[in-house]
Amino acid sequence: GGYGFAAFTFRTTGQSALTAETPFPHLGATPEPGELVDEMRRLWVTEFPVAEIEVFTDGQAMRLRLPANMIFPGGRALLRKDRRRLLLDVAQVLAVETPELSNELELLVSTDWRVGKELDLEANNLEIARAVEFVEELIANGAPRETVSIGIREGDGKELEFRFFVRSKASVRIEFEQYSE
Repeated sequence: GGYGFAAFTFRTTGQSALTAETPFPHLGATPEPGELVDEMRRLWVTEFPVAEIEVFTDGQAMRLRLPANMIFPGGRALLRKDRRRLLLDVAQVLAVETPELSNELELLVSTDWRVGKELDLEANNLEIARAVEFVEELIANGAPRETVSIGIREGDGKELEFRFFVRSKASVRIEFEQYSE
């Protein structure tokens, strides 16, 4: 269906102290964007065969949707213990640094919010708390802070949507310069 995407993103600031050697030796020293996207897709598909995953034609982005209760127990903002390994692996993919590429994982939480309305944080407290918990766990596992963001979209809170992008740092800079004039 047609989703309205939030015009705002929460970001945490500061640096993660942990830097990890890539545990993906088959990626080589300077992986292509498509290889990183494929690695990220493989991690999620292995864990959640039912997840709905699209990889976009340029191979540099993917979108994934799955029920929130596959990561969080019902009604709680605590990660399921059996998902910690997945988060560690996802963090490691986000931590793969190449001179030309910039990785980003965005978690979109679905809430009863509508574009143009003020977001009621209390009514959507569980969804937001879950997103923060997820992001903090990724950062604790070595994902650089700048690679993770949280967004909001309209929905019923029962589904999580993730978007993973691998872009060239040059295009990220150009985008930024367009907005900073």
